[in-house]
This record gives sequence, C-alpha cells and structure tokens, in this order.
Amino acid sequence: MPQKGFSRIWILIILAVIVAGVLVYQQLQAPAEEAAKPAGKYSFDKQQVGELTDGLILEDIRHTDHKDYYRIVFDFGEAKVVPFTTAEFWPSARLIKLFIGGVRRDFTGNKAEEPIIVNDEVVASYTREITYDDSSAAYTIALNRDAKFYLHALENPVRIIVDIEK
Repeated sequence: MPQKGFSRIWILIILAVIVAGVLVYQQLQAPAEEAAKPAGKYSFDKQQVGELTDGLILEDIRHTDHKDYYRIVFDFGEAKVVPFTTAEFWPSARLIKLFIGGVRRDFTGNKAEEPIIVNDEVVASYTREITYDDSSAAYTIALNRDAKFYLHALENPVRIIVDIEK
C-alpha cells in the first residue's frame, strides 16, 4: 500500500518539473530586451535601419499586442549583421511597406500574397509580397486606421522590429 502513495508523489513531482520547464522555455523564446517598450519616436516618415549584407535567412515572424503599441518581429537567428531595411507608410492604402535586403531564404512558411490575419484594433494583417530580387524580402502591414510606426533592430539574435502606435 505505501508503494502506491509513493508513486503518486513522484508523478506529481515529475509533472511539476515538466510544467516549470515549459514556462522557462516560453520565456526564453523572446529575448528580454524585445519585450521592452519602444525607445524611439513613432512617425509616418520613411525609416531605415541596418547595413547592406547578403545570404540571410528569415527564420520567424511573430506579432504581439501591447497596451500602447502592436509589435511585429522579424527574426534572423544566427545572422551577424542587421540587414538594411526600410519601412514606409502609404496613407492612401493604410499600409506600411517593409523591404528587407540580403534575405536569400524565407523559412517562415508564409506564402506570398496570403495574408496573416491579426485583427488587432490597429493592425489588420501582414503579407509577404512577391519580389523579383533573389536577395530581399518584402512584407506589407495592413492597418485598420492611420497609425505611426517605429522601425528598429536588435542584435544577438538579429531581429527587425516594427512597433505600431495604438
């Protein structure tokens, strides 16, 4: 009989360790500085970051709703250089056009011209665009209303970030 109670305790301990491991893993997925509030100024003006490079792999895109802004992160994993990137607001279409240079492969699984629906109060969707350049990637962020944005980058790992003001 004591054997059964002993087994239950071990099962509970193992489950607790698994849950704790999952929570730690989730926190490690987004580096701490990525969660910080944007330090720059939001603007409707064309913005750019990074430098000319080549051979990059776009590994992941994630998006997160924050209280005062909406964030879209383009993750380049093991890249050593922040790629030259421009973002421009097109008011007539309520779009932010993002062009990222040096991207040879897009491993995000996003198919060209098939929108990823967000349905946030500001961001409606984002879409990978067709480019006729074998070393670039382009994305269009569709907005539900006019909104200023802030383009910036982080390193280790290399990420391009677009923060859209609410």
